[in-house]
Amino acid sequence: MDRLDRMAVFASVVESKGFSAAARKLGVTRSAVSRKIGDLEKELGVRLLNRTTRRLSLTEAGETYYHSCARVVAEADKAERAVRNLHSEPTGTLRINGPMIGHRLLVPVLAEYLQRHPAVAVDLSLEDHYVNLVEEGIDLAIRIGHPAESGLIARKLTSVPQVVCGAPAYLDRRGRPASPADLVNHEWVLYSLLSPPDRFTFAKDGSRLTVRVNGRLRANSGPAIREALLAGHGITLIPRFYVEEEIASGRLELVLADYEAKNSSLYAVFPHRDPSSKVRLFVDALARRLSVDARAGTGC
Repeated sequence: MDRLDRMAVFASVVESKGFSAAARKLGVTRSAVSRKIGDLEKELGVRLLNRTTRRLSLTEAGETYYHSCARVVAEADKAERAVRNLHSEPTGTLRINGPMIGHRLLVPVLAEYLQRHPAVAVDLSLEDHYVNLVEEGIDLAIRIGHPAESGLIARKLTSVPQVVCGAPAYLDRRGRPASPADLVNHEWVLYSLLSPPDRFTFAKDGSRLTVRVNGRLRANSGPAIREALLAGHGITLIPRFYVEEEIASGRLELVLADYEAKNSSLYAVFPHRDPSSKVRLFVDALARRLSVDARAGTGC
C-alpha cells in the first residue's frame, strides 16, 4: 500500500510538472511529496527525476517508470470507482435465501425491484433449514426468528402473528378447542426446527398458560406442514402468512382466535455490517411492502 501511494504521488508530480503543484492537488505539504519521491527512489535504487531550481524533468528510468505508474494508478482508480458504484448503484447478482413459504412475501417485491433496477439479477433459494451465509455466498437471508449465529447482522422487518388452525373436517371429528388446555387432547403437526417444537404459550386477559402438546407427524418444512393440515392430520401453531389464503378460502379454520399466541418476528439477515446497495434497496422495499400490508391487515 505504501508503494502504491508513492507511485500515485510520483505520477501526480510528473503530471502536475512540479512538487508544489502536486502537493496542492493531493492536499499535502510539499515536503511530504518530496519525502515520498525520495523514499521511492531509494527503494528502487535509481533516480527518477532531474531537479533544478527552475524545472523538473524525468530521467530515462523515470520515463519508463512513470508510464507503468500511470497505468497502475488508473487501474486502482477504476477499481475504486467500480466498488463505489457497486455500493451506491445496484448491479450484479443479489443472492437471497428464505423459508420455503417465502415466495408469498418475496416474489411480489422482487418483481417491482427487478423492474426498478435493471442492472441487477436475483438468485432466490428457498429452504427451511438455515444455511451458512458466508460459506454459501448469500447476500441476504429472510428468517423468522432472530438468528442464533454470532457475527451476523439482523434487521427486524415486522412482527409475525402466529395462529392455531386445522382443517374443518379434522375439527369436526376431534372437536374445537375452547381453551389452551384442550390442545393437549389433539393431534399436532409439529415443526421440527422450532426449539422446542412442542411447547407453546398463550395469553388472554393478562393470564398466560403454557401447554405441551403431542404429535406423530413432524416436518422441517412449512409447506409440508400446511399440506398435512389440509389433509386433516391435525392442528398446529403456524405463522399466519403461511396459511392466509387457506383460512380465507375456508380450507383451514382458526381455533382459539380469542387467545394470543406469542408472536415471532421476521428478520433480514446479512453477513456484513455494511451491505451493498443491491441488498439495502431490496430490504428497504420489502420493509415498505410489509408495513403497507400490516396497516391493511393483509400481511405478517
